[in-house]
Amino acid sequence: MIPLSAVPDALLTTFVRDLRRIPELFAQLDVTITKTDVTRPREEGSPGSGHDRPLILNDRASDQRRALLRTLRYAAAPVPYAPRALSPGAAALAIFDQLPHTSRGRGAEFWIRSVLREITKAWGVVDAPAGLAFSGYCFDCGKPVSAPGHLRAIECRACGGEHQAAEHRAWMWQEAQQVSGTAAELARMLPHFGGEPVKAATIRKWHERGRVIGCVEERGTTFRLGDVLALHRAPARPKRARLAA
Repeated sequence: MIPLSAVPDALLTTFVRDLRRIPELFAQLDVTITKTDVTRPREEGSPGSGHDRPLILNDRASDQRRALLRTLRYAAAPVPYAPRALSPGAAALAIFDQLPHTSRGRGAEFWIRSVLREITKAWGVVDAPAGLAFSGYCFDCGKPVSAPGHLRAIECRACGGEHQAAEHRAWMWQEAQQVSGTAAELARMLPHFGGEPVKAATIRKWHERGRVIGCVEERGTTFRLGDVLALHRAPARPKRARLAA
């Protein structure tokens, strides 16, 4: 039998999330590479119209873009086929489509981590501000606090008090897991939690198949948000491969 290797679910979830953000990443890289809003004055006497002169292109971002695109094209090409000149989005989609099979192959975890390293390097060179995440309300003044998601403790902009952002986000996340709603209600809420929308029909299908438990109420069958999110964010189940002995 051909030996199979199990890739951790958390790693697969991260890989799928990063593949879905490939178009966004390349858009950010292109902005960084061609950025012209940083300028410096022309030297006195130099030819030109007198306007400020843009800085040169970002060579580091350009190099990383080429490296990542090459990595994605090779990853999208199943052995023994040669890589094709796919667009970043098309390459990411091809990798995603093949994942139920490739995630079970020998060396799959090493391969996934290698691609993730290149994706991380690319995000590291983009010239974009960190996204803000709601981090609860300040205990001192009651004002809403938002900050980059990687920060643990921040200063409230309203009163200057120290705010434990990471603890507040973790608490809010745990509380959100207990929220219940109908399939239609949760479908409207999920884009705010999982990053990707899920259809109400999908939740109902999970219920019919016994993958999520529902509670019959007057307003309809309700489901716990945490249970639906767990299914929504789980990687696709790999199909059983027929292996020759």
